[in-house]
Amino acid sequence: MHRLGAECLGTFILVFAGTGAIIVNDLTHGAVTHPGIALTFGLVAFAMIQTFGWVSGAHFNPAISLAMVALGKLEPFWAPGYLLAQFTGAFGASILLKALFPNHPTLGATLPAGSEMQSLVLEFTLSFILMISIIGCCNAPGSAIFLAPVIIGGIYWAGSPVCRDNQWRVHESGPIPCPGSC
Repeated sequence: MHRLGAECLGTFILVFAGTGAIIVNDLTHGAVTHPGIALTFGLVAFAMIQTFGWVSGAHFNPAISLAMVALGKLEPFWAPGYLLAQFTGAFGASILLKALFPNHPTLGATLPAGSEMQSLVLEFTLSFILMISIIGCCNAPGSAIFLAPVIIGGIYWAGSPVCRDNQWRVHESGPIPCPGSC
């Protein structure tokens, strides 16, 4: 498999499962639960990292790809392709979710629950923690990649009650353009 295909498919699966968990939680009045959504994101990210990490590095997030370029871990030539693949995967997953749940009002889009400033500060801080955690656990000698689901799920869990998990920007990019969401 080509690295851009891996980024597209991995992002598709992550957004489909994670955003799908948010939608199902809404439709079932909380049956998935907040920890269940966090666990979905974390475990699916772990599965995709294990599946595609050897092909593309398993970024599945434009911010991670750009950070890897800045760190010299990804050649700048590949960055536009990675970003396009990630946005294509996110949008494709959202189109499929829209077909499956045509009446869902937000399609799992992450909408702030707190004030705009509170959400902005929390989102920025948690995004920073997510970035350094992913870069650290994926690039350190003796890498602790098995901790990825704990890191991703934990950060989602910590931030989403207020900022509704905007830390995963590509996750957010998929639902917004779909007609009828938000």
